[in-house]
Amino acid sequence: CLVYAGTGLLQELVYLVSQGADPDEIGLMNIDEQLPVLEYPQPGLDIIKELTSPRLIKSHLPYRFLPSDLHNGNSKVIYMARNPKDLVVSYYQFHRSLRTMSYRGTFQEFCRRFMNDKLGYGSWFEHVQEFWEHHMDANVLFLKYEDMHK
Repeated sequence: CLVYAGTGLLQELVYLVSQGADPDEIGLMNIDEQLPVLEYPQPGLDIIKELTSPRLIKSHLPYRFLPSDLHNGNSKVIYMARNPKDLVVSYYQFHRSLRTMSYRGTFQEFCRRFMNDKLGYGSWFEHVQEFWEHHMDANVLFLKYEDMHK
């Protein structure tokens, strides 16, 4: 999932279902401690290997950077895609809210940069396409954010 594609919602749902947890308690815990975030292959993969099974991991990595076990079908992947029109609005607000990003351009300029792959984290289009190419794999569940809200 790309940044602001609904990953947090999916993270909580996966944790609740896999652990049989109480939905009322989800707000009382640090969900990132329960589902570590893998954003960089190194040293992230080494840290993930040390966790006990079953491992629940959140990531925004493109398919090509995921561990080989996922490519071989030994693990399961749930991918959440979001309508690019909605995603770009959230992504714009995210960029404007962080001092370290310090984006001060207009929304129209931001959209142009998004469409031309000139923002951090790579191309949204390539990211979704990589996972879509595997949507029929037995170990991949491809979800759409908008379907989660119906």
